[in-house]
Order: sequence, then structure tokens, then C-alpha cells
Amino acid sequence: MALVLNYAARSDRGLVRQNNEDSLYAGPRLLAVADGMGGHAGGEVASKAVIGALAPLDDHRLTGDPIEQLHAAVESGNSAINDLVAANPALASMGTTLTAVLFGGEWVVLLNIGDSRTYRMREGALDQMTKDDSFVQSLVDAGYITQEEAEVHPKRSIVLRVLVGNAQVEPTTHLRRARAGDRFLLCSDGLSDVVDFEAIERAMREGDVATCADTLISLALAGGGPDNVSVIVADVVDDDVPPGVTQPVEVQPTTPTPAQTQLLPVRSQLPVDGEPGPTQEVPLPGQQDAPGPTQVLRVPNGGQPESGGKGKRGEKKRGKGEKVDETGETGEKSGKRWVPIVIAVVIVVAAAVATFALTWPTAP
Repeated sequence: MALVLNYAARSDRGLVRQNNEDSLYAGPRLLAVADGMGGHAGGEVASKAVIGALAPLDDHRLTGDPIEQLHAAVESGNSAINDLVAANPALASMGTTLTAVLFGGEWVVLLNIGDSRTYRMREGALDQMTKDDSFVQSLVDAGYITQEEAEVHPKRSIVLRVLVGNAQVEPTTHLRRARAGDRFLLCSDGLSDVVDFEAIERAMREGDVATCADTLISLALAGGGPDNVSVIVADVVDDDVPPGVTQPVEVQPTTPTPAQTQLLPVRSQLPVDGEPGPTQEVPLPGQQDAPGPTQVLRVPNGGQPESGGKGKRGEKKRGKGEKVDETGETGEKSGKRWVPIVIAVVIVVAAAVATFALTWPTAP
């Protein structure tokens, strides 16, 4: 009995970035995630070029060595980046990571360049199948830090190998056997840098591939969504599973509308998420472009942001009905200020009257 893939793809701009530089491809034979970088649309161009070079591998009629096929496709994508930079030098800083799975029924070829990852869930246990080409991973390999320390290291975003067009990069590849029941996850670092391994593992145990993909995106956004986040979740199943929708899906970089998550399930078409919950998240002014997670105010639907019970430091709330004089003081405070003055005036007048009485001439 042959094995096939049941898969779903999701991509979201996140809560900070203004555009989505990730590109994805999900088909019966090929799964791939590319995380572009370079800014000024360069990252979008690079990731799209590499995914476009890999897409023909989804043709089941291809024969030959699958590892050589993947390497040739990556080289073609890298050359495409080089040609694009030659035509437009403004794109010289662009590049992209890549993680891909080429599926052959009984086997899979895993490939990666950079820090986009492929995981596999087998018999309830999640394993990271690719190794990041990153600075912190080199420290882990050398024994200087642990994997746990690498996950929170301040330099964890430094990538040592990416496709930039001007140099030949040899991707890391592995050939592995596939089993019915295996579940694969391909993701950009917008997920793995934000959501910890245990949370990803729990999510990977959830229901069908579409539900799992939705959950992973939600976890990344709940963690602040500081980067674009893209995931592909794929189950290896027997081919007697109802096929549903089987067309491959290619996701290119976009600048989404406020409903920014791109829902791209294959073999199980699900509706887009419905109405918002009981609260809305409102970005604070000036925070949309911040490098870290966006700060939000929680406000009831249709309402105004809730203000705290305290005013400025040292400021007291005025009671209902109190008047305020021109100095900003309440009527009660203003009245109390005049009491000592009135008393002093009364004392002075009384003293004057007494003195006058003592000096007034008496009758003979």
C-alpha cells in the first residue's frame, strides 16, 4: 500500500512586520519554506525565486537521484538570486533561508540552509530533523552553551549560511525512511524563535493538519508575533484516506490586509476564522514598526481603552460637585486658606478698639 501526504500550509505577517517575506510551497511530493531577508522587498524577491526553482520537483514523473535533484534545484534558485541582483544592484543585500522535504512514498529527503526548520513527530515524540546554520548552534556544537541556552541567547538570530546568489552554498541533506503516522512540520524562525519546543510538541499532537497549523500560528502571534511566521504540517498516510483537495499550493510573499493570516489547507478546506473574540487588540501609537513584540491595550468591543483608577502622581480625585477656583484648587481648599487671614483681621480690629477705649477722655 502506497503512502501519500496530507498537508496544510499557513503564513502570517505577524504583529510587527509591515510585509511578509516568507514563501512556501506545499504539494504531494514537495514541501518547502523559505524565509527571505534583506528589506526593501529584497527578502520577498529572494524567497520567491528559490521556491520557484524548487516547485518543478513536485512532478511525480521525475526520476533519478532525489538528493541530486534537490541540490540542482537549490543551485538554480541561488543562480536566480544572482541574476536578479545583477539586474538590480539595490537588491544586493537580499537572501533567503530554505528548508524542504522531498517525498517519495517510502522515503523523504530533508534539506536545509539557514535557520528554517523541519521537525518530525513519530509515535508521540517530536524531533528536530534539521540543524540550524546559526551562530548559537555553532556554540552548542562546540560545547560552549546548551541547547536550552541557545534558545534564549541574544545572538540567536545570526545566521551563518543563506542563499545570497554570489556564492555556491552546499545545503545539508538527509535521506530518511517514511512511515504511516509520521507528521512533519516545516517552519520559519517566526515560530521556532517565539514558541518553545514543548509547546510546539503539544500542538503537533492536535487533530488534523489544518487544526495543527492554525494552532502553531496562533501560538506565534500570542508570543508577540515579532516576525513573519510560516508553517507547513504534513501527515504521512495510507493512500486509501479520502483525498479531498489535492492541488499543490504555492504561497508567495504578500502585504496582507488586516485579516493577515493566509489559510492554505490542502486536502481539507477549512473556513477562515470568524468574528473576533470579546476583546480587541489595539496597537499603541508608534509601536507598529517596533523591533520587539507589539504592545497592546485590551479594550471591550466598541469601547474605549480602560483607564486606571489612579491619576498622576500626587494627584487626588475631586469629589462630585466640588468647584475649582482659578488656581486649580477646589472650593473647600480655597475657603480653608482664608480662615487664618480673617482671624488675624479680627484680632487687629479688637486690639484697636480696646486701645481707643482706654485713651478716650472720660466725662468730668
